[in-house]
Formats: sequence, C-alpha cells, structure tokens
Amino acid sequence: MSNNKNGWVDVTISNQWDIFWSLFHNHKSPTYMFAEKYDRSLIKDKILSTHRIKDVIEKHKQETGIDSNTAYKNAASIIDEISHAFSLRTIRFMAYIIMKTVKKLFKEVLVNKDGIDAFRECSYLTPVVLAPTHNSYFDFILISYVCFAMNLPIPAIAAGQDFLSMAIVNHLLRGSGAFYMRRSFATDFFYKSIFTEYVQLVLLIAERPIEFFPEGTRSRCGKAFQPKVGLLSMVLESFVHGFVPDVSFIPISISFEKITEENLYMFELLGIPKPKESLLGMLKARSVLYSDYGSVCIYFGKIMSLKDFCNGKIDNISYVKIPRCERHLKIFGREESEMKIAKDFAIQIVLEQQSNMTIYIRAVVAAYLLQYQNVELEALVQFVNCIGFVLSQFGCRLYSIEELITDKSSIVKALNYSCMVLKITDNKVIYDCFQLSSATSIQNDLSKVLIDLECHALGYVYLSCQRNRLIQSCFFPSILLCSMSRSLHRVACFKIFSFLSDLLQFEVIINPTCNNEEAFVSAINLLQTSKLVIITNDEIIPIKIKMAEIEFLIYLLQPFYDAYLIVMENLLVQKFNFPISFKLIAASLQLHSVNTIKYCGLQTYESLSLHTLSNIVIYLSRSDHLLTVKNAKFETLISGVNRNKMIRTMHELAKYVSPCLKNLTNESKL
Repeated sequence: MSNNKNGWVDVTISNQWDIFWSLFHNHKSPTYMFAEKYDRSLIKDKILSTHRIKDVIEKHKQETGIDSNTAYKNAASIIDEISHAFSLRTIRFMAYIIMKTVKKLFKEVLVNKDGIDAFRECSYLTPVVLAPTHNSYFDFILISYVCFAMNLPIPAIAAGQDFLSMAIVNHLLRGSGAFYMRRSFATDFFYKSIFTEYVQLVLLIAERPIEFFPEGTRSRCGKAFQPKVGLLSMVLESFVHGFVPDVSFIPISISFEKITEENLYMFELLGIPKPKESLLGMLKARSVLYSDYGSVCIYFGKIMSLKDFCNGKIDNISYVKIPRCERHLKIFGREESEMKIAKDFAIQIVLEQQSNMTIYIRAVVAAYLLQYQNVELEALVQFVNCIGFVLSQFGCRLYSIEELITDKSSIVKALNYSCMVLKITDNKVIYDCFQLSSATSIQNDLSKVLIDLECHALGYVYLSCQRNRLIQSCFFPSILLCSMSRSLHRVACFKIFSFLSDLLQFEVIINPTCNNEEAFVSAINLLQTSKLVIITNDEIIPIKIKMAEIEFLIYLLQPFYDAYLIVMENLLVQKFNFPISFKLIAASLQLHSVNTIKYCGLQTYESLSLHTLSNIVIYLSRSDHLLTVKNAKFETLISGVNRNKMIRTMHELAKYVSPCLKNLTNESKL
C-alpha cells in the first residue's frame, strides 16, 4: 500500500484491484498484551452484574415503580443500543466502498509513517485511545480505513445516536466498530451509568483501541472547539481506580483541502439547521462524488501517556484503597480539582492536534481575499509565497513541502476549490459573493432582516471557515502586531496584548500552563524569527518592508474585535427577556447585529456567525460582564448585564475596531 514520500504514505495507492484488495488484504495488527476477546452477549452480562449497575437499577426501580425484571430489561436494551458488533467481514465490505469513494473524492490521502510506526508499537504495551480532530463525517471513516490498510488495530468508535435513524447504515457502522451514544445524557443517571460501564469495560478488555472526538461535535467554522471531557473522564476514572495501568492517547490531526460538507456549514453558522441524518439524505448527497476535494493529510501525533500526565496530580492510592464494590461511588470528575485535571489533559490533546494540522494554500488565499477582495493574480502568487515563509517560521505544517512555495497553477487550483465566491477575470482574482444568490435562500428569522446583505454574509462566512485555519498558529503574533499599532513601547504593548488575549481567549485553544507574559515573549520570538520585527532597547519595531505581511496578520483577528464590540453594544442597548439561555441570546444577538452592520456600513460579518456569538457570550459570562443564574435543571442562564464593566471594556476595545465602528460607543445610548 502506497509509496513513501518524505515520510508520508498515500493510502489510496494499491497494487491490486480494489475488490481483491478489500477481500484478501491480510489484516494483521498488533494487540494489547493483556487483551481479552470481545463478546457482545458476554459484555452485556458483565455490565449487568457490576456493582454500579446493580445500584442504579435499584434506584431506577424506586423512581419508576417497575419490577426487577423490567428494570433489568431496560438496562439490557440500552446496552444493546450502545454496543458495537465488530465484524471483519463488515470491515472488508466497508473497505471496498470507502476505497472507491475516497479515490473518487480525493487526489491523495497522506498519513505520516513515523506516527503509524509509533501507534503500532504502543498498541501492544497499553490500551490506546485515538483522539482525532472532527471537521467532517469522513473523519472516523478515514481513520478506520487507514487502520485497515496499514495493519493497525481498528478502533471501537464513539458515534452519535443520530446515525441510529439511518437504516442499513447504522448496522454497517456498528459492524465496523461504532458504539452509539446519546448527544446529551448528563441528567440521565441511569443511562450515564450504563454507558460509563460499557466504555470502561471496552477499555479494560482492550481488544481494540477506543476512538472519540475531544471536541464532541464537528467544527463547522475551521477552528478547534473547547474540548468536552465526558468520555475522557470515564477513561480517567478507570485509570485512577487502578483498572488499567496506563492509557496511551494518540492525537490525530485530519486536514482537508476541501471539506465535503462545507457548503452546508456556511448556512449552519448563520442558523440554518443541518439536514437530519437519513439514508435518503445520504443517497441524495452522492452528487459530491462528482467534485474534486483535493488532498487529505492525516497526522498521528506524539503519544500522550495518561499515567505520565497524572503523575503528581492525582493520588491513585486513595482511589485503589476503596473496596472494589464501592469504587463506583467515588466517581472521577465530581470534584473541581479532578475536573481541572480532565480539562487540562483534554486541552493538551487538542493543542497537539492543532500543532500538527496541515495548512493549505486555500486558507491563505481566502484570508487575503477577505481583506482585499480584488487583487492581481501575479500579486497574489507573490504574496502567498511571502506568507508561506512567515507560516513556516511560526512552525506551521504546510502542505507537501517545507515552505509554501507556489506558482500560478497552485493558486488557480486553490481558487477553483472556492469557486462559489472567488473567480479569475482578466488575470484578476475577484471576490464575487453574488454567485451565491442562486445557491439557496435563508429561510429563518435572519432572512427577514438580512435582505441585501444575504449574499455578502454567506460569502464572508464561507471564506472565513478557510481563514480560520490560520488563527490558532497566528493568534498571539497577530495580537502583538495589533498592540504595536497603538504603542511600540514594550510595557505598554504588553498591557494591550494582555487585554486582547484575554478578550479572545475562547476563539482558540490556549495552553493553561502558559500565562500572558510567556505568550508575549513567544510572540516576540516568532515575529523576530520571521523577520517582521526587531527589538531595540525597550521598543518593538515593525520592519517597514514587511508591512504587507504585518497588515495581513493584524487583519486576521480584526473581524473578531468588531464582532465583540457589536455584541457588547447590543447587549447594552437592546432589550432581552432575562433570564435567557445562551443559545437563545446568541440567536437574538445575530438579528440585532444585522442592523448594526447596515447602520455602520461594516464589511465584516463575524458577528453573524453563531459560533463566534456563542464564544462571545461565554467570555462575557465568565468574565462577569454578563450576570448568570442556575435554573431548576442546573442549567446556566443569562440574567442581566454588568453595565459599568461592559462600558469600560467597550471603550478600551473601540481603539482596535474597524474605523466605521469607532464612534459606536459614543452614538449609542449606553
């Protein structure tokens, strides 16, 4: 399978016909040294006989008034709903379909060879958890396909229960190793206990790795989400109770040149619900097979030992001393200190994922066209080369070669992948969002107020999903350069840097062990290495001949400053029916943002993205700009606005927003 080129393996290349390869490929993978055989019926019996499940069944009987027989049947039916039924025969059938689909969609699927070797080695020594990024439905399909093709252990995959409604497909996925989980079950203790026991038993048996997405759901916007720790806490609980000696986590970075669902994502970010998963919907979506989606790079990152991470953070002995029949009463994650450990480890996983993401030319082109809209093709080629050097100095992993050296043909290819909004006319690249008018029409409350902005908003959101792939790597350098636009003095610059970093902290994944001062020094070093600034005495001086690159980096975050100011202004001026949920207030703010954008003549539409709005509301609530309250179900609601604090932050932020917004704080009746 594949040729090895610069340490990458293309898993779409085989020396046999696809049908023969899928049927007769001799899949031999290493197995954990203490692995046991997975038997679905035996798993059910083991779960039902555990102390945890016996206890919750008793509570379930008391709460519902049912008899023991019915309670055990309810528990058994949940286990049947959850559990996978892995079959190599199903895997071979799926391998054929996936090989055909992958070859049709993608030019190549590259996997790093050293990561494959490390995975193969560690899978014999410890139980393994695979933690991929999640940008597409293809993510878990590709990982299983790579494992089959490269003779690696094929994982048991945590899949959303949505797939259960897809006839035939749900059985194929279950046979491929998928086990199903409900989207939300925090308050359903009966289901949660059964699901926890299942996950921990699969981990303990360790016949195959477990795979789940730390972000929980697909990222529609091109940025990493703050990680969820539910499944991770279950794995941690098994470790601290001594059921497993260690667990190896392997962060996996999956980078698509073009995502198959990206046309839907721009509508979802504007509040249009995604189509319900169904077999009919999947069949209708087969038109994607006639499009070119470029390349995929899959990077297996460095192995992260759970034992090493927890060393000195958790006193395992205090857990192990608890009698086995009572250990389920000491649930990991109930205490704040335990939850912090889970969150910190999850963040380290996501940071490792993000550090190994591959950046394609398309992301740079999208960011540049959002800024300048119309540009000569030759100038674009030259600029992408310059940014390629900067990104390589920032430590970014660039597609196919060490530096993003491009020619006209590679730029044209990147533009073709975004042909819905970008086109070439008379050797000029033009941002033409009006092509979207024939795509579809927004049919929700937003459509009533968007009117003439509809195409502009769709075009902006479409390209912003590509631009956002640069933000994690360029975040701190961009903030530092923005700070320098107000003051070159190091002390004053650091003060601005800290303010803006704290403001946008939820837009990227930030290492909890890294404070603002360390981030500031790191940003200076990156900008020095990339020859964008020089340090003289107590000043940070931008290099004038690099102003194009500097302006580009500053503008990456400019739309976010604008969005935060617009939202804060609307929270002060508009009326809301407090208390209100985060979701509802984000939808209301989206509607109000349209009027502000029209009134000010703003050319960025970041404040219409539900993802950005959600991040803003989270930041404002956690920094006490918004007041919160818990309802009877222990859900957090927004109960009011801290007006004085909000006004102070707005006046400080107004220094960094687009010129058309600078007077917003004065003109509003704050």
